[in-house]
Amino acid sequence: MIWQETTDVAVIVMLTQTHDGNTEKCFQYFPLDSEAGIFMIEPIDVAGANTEGSVTFSKCIPHPESKTDIRKMTLRFGTETKDVWHFLFSGWPDFAVPEHDDLTALLELLKLSAEKNGSPSNPRTIHCSAGVGRSGTFVALEYLLAQIDSGAVADAKDGEDMIFDVVNRMREQRMMMVQMDTQYQFLYDVAREQYKQRQLALQAYGQHSPKSRKLASGMKAANMDQSSADGELFHKGEFDEGQEEDGSMERLDGHEGKMEELRHEGQTLKTQ
Repeated sequence: MIWQETTDVAVIVMLTQTHDGNTEKCFQYFPLDSEAGIFMIEPIDVAGANTEGSVTFSKCIPHPESKTDIRKMTLRFGTETKDVWHFLFSGWPDFAVPEHDDLTALLELLKLSAEKNGSPSNPRTIHCSAGVGRSGTFVALEYLLAQIDSGAVADAKDGEDMIFDVVNRMREQRMMMVQMDTQYQFLYDVAREQYKQRQLALQAYGQHSPKSRKLASGMKAANMDQSSADGELFHKGEFDEGQEEDGSMERLDGHEGKMEELRHEGQTLKTQ
């Protein structure tokens, strides 16, 4: 798959460790270091010939900021080769979500893996253990952050919930994507916080285009409310004079009802 579906460079993001205690979570399909030797691959049809493949370790770069070991490997079939960048992330426990430093590291991993990939048209391979919980959350989060960057949150229609929509579309293609309640909640929490941070950055750089003013006004509508007894993470704040709420923040809310909607459609969200 890596050979056939990618261009000159392939990127693999591995969101699980090979073992959790005594439980194997993922077969170690890649060489850890130069002492591992060459990993052989079953033959595939390359240019009409049944050609055996191999994977050779090149180097490993520990990246503390992303809590990731970045390996460069060479994938070879016959005389043809392809560079493979493998990102092994250590900050995401099974059936949980990254928090605090782990969350910061995950956001850095998103950027690093995209940069190594080169082109958005070149598909990356994202996997965990079962391939639905952490993997689905990673894919959904990257899509949502791109929507925030593009201004699509501010342009969304009233009542539209793009987080529910993207999870629902993913589940139409692969069952159980974004597997846990906590992972679904995580998408709302991170999207809202990243939305706020990016609009604050626009304001700091003095960008005052109509769209940035619209986004900024939505930003002012919500503040963190850690003491809320009803489970809501944000509450209404005061607007600056002359600003109007555009509802952008509210489009990143409403997760509890949407969880129930997924359940009622037979798309189970597991609880811990």
